[in-house]
Amino acid sequence: SRVLKKGGYLFLSIPFHNMRHWLRDKLPLHCVEPLYDRQHGYSSSLHFYQWRLTRQELQQLFAMHGFEVLFNRPINKAEGMRRMLYSDFGIPTDSTQSRILQFLLSTILPRGIVCHMLLGVGRKR
Repeated sequence: SRVLKKGGYLFLSIPFHNMRHWLRDKLPLHCVEPLYDRQHGYSSSLHFYQWRLTRQELQQLFAMHGFEVLFNRPINKAEGMRRMLYSDFGIPTDSTQSRILQFLLSTILPRGIVCHMLLGVGRKR
């Protein structure tokens, strides 16, 4: 916001906190985190990986920093499906099974469930 002139456009892509992540976050930690032990905690230290935002959070950030939201949409459904099949079901991303499931699921799964990224476009007020 500081370096963009009034009326300028900001294009932003950021990891998407999709419905799959939201549902996974509702589960107990020991069910979804292989490095976590219920009695001993984590066996090694963890590092920060990335922020993930919902569509509403991205819209809030644009508004808080003086931008009019022109576009805010989940993108990269294929990568999201590859990650879902691998991390949730253990299906290797380069396997025939993964490619077939991606093809079949792409027609029925909405963007909000599996898309990997958000694309936002804003104009500075």
